Amino acid sequence: MKAGILPFLIAVIRIILGVVFSLSGIIKLLNPTNFYNSLRGFNVLPEPLVVPFALMISTVELLAGVMMVAGLWIKFASFVISILLLVFIAAIIPIIISGDIVGCGCFGSIVEEKVDVYLILRDVIFLIFSLVVYQDINQKMSVDKIVSRRRSDVQE
Repeated sequence: MKAGILPFLIAVIRIILGVVFSLSGIIKLLNPTNFYNSLRGFNVLPEPLVVPFALMISTVELLAGVMMVAGLWIKFASFVISILLLVFIAAIIPIIISGDIVGCGCFGSIVEEKVDVYLILRDVIFLIFSLVVYQDINQKMSVDKIVSRRRSDVQE
């Protein structure tokens, strides 16, 4: 693969991840009840923490997603998304092992997904993508790249 194509592909991956997480956060924030109920089904949080945790997750998804799309603080945003994905995977595995049928609430009521092996596979793929974006030094099509260029121009 040509060296010029790889940075472009990584930028596309970054933007896709950003769109996915932005949409997920927006959908959950616009209709939070479905996500609250999904979190309750996981039985991993005490009841008083379900609503604050759901709001936090949704807000962080939205902000990290927007940062990825804009190419702003890419390393931070991809790190946050990687942590979210690790938390999601860790929450999903016991549900699959137990055989319980639980809605994931990943995209609110827009997409009715159940927790299954394919959900873990999707999250692992997203995690790999996020780590690739984290490691990218080129940061094509990003605010970070523009700021970096301007700083180097000023220093010269």
